[in-house]
Amino acid sequence: MPEDIRRALLQFYLSSPLAALLLAFGLASSLGVLLIGLLDGVAYAPRLIDSGLPRSAVAMGVLLLLTSLAQLRARRVGFLGWCVGFAAGSALARIQFVAGVDIDRTWQISLIAVVALIVLWGVAHIVSAVRGARLPFMIELGLRIMMSVRNGPGRCAWSPR
Repeated sequence: MPEDIRRALLQFYLSSPLAALLLAFGLASSLGVLLIGLLDGVAYAPRLIDSGLPRSAVAMGVLLLLTSLAQLRARRVGFLGWCVGFAAGSALARIQFVAGVDIDRTWQISLIAVVALIVLWGVAHIVSAVRGARLPFMIELGLRIMMSVRNGPGRCAWSPR
């Protein structure tokens, strides 16, 4: 019985971007506050990069990368919600609980991380499609339209297997 529940929850969060976003936001907010307290709570904690990137920010970035890479193979839309939710939750935790944080820089770093992961997700989709998996419907439709414009109406030279 627990195996069925675990599989059902996994499928739910992988297939629903909003559910994944909310789960990741809550997890990142809570974990971000804990890591800020543990890693940045000491006044003499050295910065990892000269520009002043705190240890907790690096740890949250690594967690975002690892949890995203773990989901990448599934190629489901929940991945998008997970990336946005995790980045937003960790950024808001940092803004709320770290004194003197640069708000604009925090959001910019989060945005860059999310865009990079979404591009990686898109590349993974394209690579898997080229390797023989069925193309997502919108990409297939776009290719059909492009080929019919190029070859004339009714003479589409491309077909999906």
